[in-house]
Amino acid sequence: MTIQNAKIGDVSIAYRIDGDANKPWLVLSNSLATDHRMWEPQIRDLTKTHRVLRYDTRGHGSSSAAPPPYGFDDLAGDVVGLMDHLEIPVASFMGLSLGGMTALGLALDHPGRIDRYICCDARADAPEIYQKMWPANIERAKTEGMGALVEPTIDRWFTQAF
Repeated sequence: MTIQNAKIGDVSIAYRIDGDANKPWLVLSNSLATDHRMWEPQIRDLTKTHRVLRYDTRGHGSSSAAPPPYGFDDLAGDVVGLMDHLEIPVASFMGLSLGGMTALGLALDHPGRIDRYICCDARADAPEIYQKMWPANIERAKTEGMGALVEPTIDRWFTQAF
């Protein structure tokens, strides 16, 4: 299936569905600065057991971004809105980093909609060093664009040897 869009509140969420309609749903949520394509290497295996919904988190890939501010309650609400749009009553949910934190938001605010949570490389806390990093990153993105955050992000994600 090709990428489609759904109007969810004040944003347009891009999504793609793969797999057999008779299998249980699995929703995949991308990490910061990626889109639904980050899951491409896993799709062949995941569709053996699930119908897979991948979407671009608001402000990522082909999804729009609403004027700020917004938080994890908005990101969780986007998922529930997309599930409602697609008439998915309950699904399993797997998210990486930002997507994993979205999973935690879903667990807190919409526990009846998700039957299994897989949180990969996600924080359930916000230590001071983590909190202090974001205002500078946000300001840099506003003044220099998201491209300015690519190199520091890659430096955090990968070792020099890699």
